[in-house]
Amino acid sequence: MKKIFIAVSIYFSTMAFVYAELSVTDAKIRLLPATQSQTAAYFTLQNTGSEDITITAAASDISPYAELHTHTMQDGMAQMAQLDSVTIKAGETLHFKPGSFHLMLFSLQKNWHKLKQAQLYLYDEDRNKYQVTAQITKHISMGSGHQDHKHH
Repeated sequence: MKKIFIAVSIYFSTMAFVYAELSVTDAKIRLLPATQSQTAAYFTLQNTGSEDITITAAASDISPYAELHTHTMQDGMAQMAQLDSVTIKAGETLHFKPGSFHLMLFSLQKNWHKLKQAQLYLYDEDRNKYQVTAQITKHISMGSGHQDHKHH
């Protein structure tokens, strides 16, 4: 029984180490007028590990629907495009920012615009969950400040 406990403990401590190698910082949600039913979230993903990490899903506590998006140019016009996943290469940083990668939040809950912050959840292909507190603000500038983040 003692051997099983040790094996399980080692397994779970290894799992925590593997998915803790992705940090989510600088999380912000664009504050829009109360009449808007969707908005965008921006943040920075840093993969400090030795293997690529692929984000395949997202969620938020202020929205039942969240989608990974990017902007593309088509016939000289910028268009938003939904993505099935986003890969952060080992040792690299990926910025979700205006005019680039972003997280769209749809069907926003009533009075979301009165909040100062909300939770964002990102899920990788191995079903690891990354949680970050995002500031809700009119001013979106992707600086170097850090937000609280937790890994589950």
